[in-house]
Amino acid sequence: ITEEILENYLIEHRIEVERNRQAIRIEQIDADRIEVTFADGQVIPTRYLCACDGAHSLVRRHLQLPFDGKTYST
Repeated sequence: ITEEILENYLIEHRIEVERNRQAIRIEQIDADRIEVTFADGQVIPTRYLCACDGAHSLVRRHLQLPFDGKTYST
């Protein structure tokens, strides 16, 4: 239900949620902008990026942040 509440808030504020997309590159353009390149070649300029892609997060690696939690076994 938390995800539904967050998504409804974003929709109300005209913020698009990208799902089932693979980001392959993140580039800091300046202090207020980044560009995200997706596997399909699309490049999206943005001011904010929320990565919800788990332990192997491209964003986490880009920011050199550790993953302190546990991963699910596959």
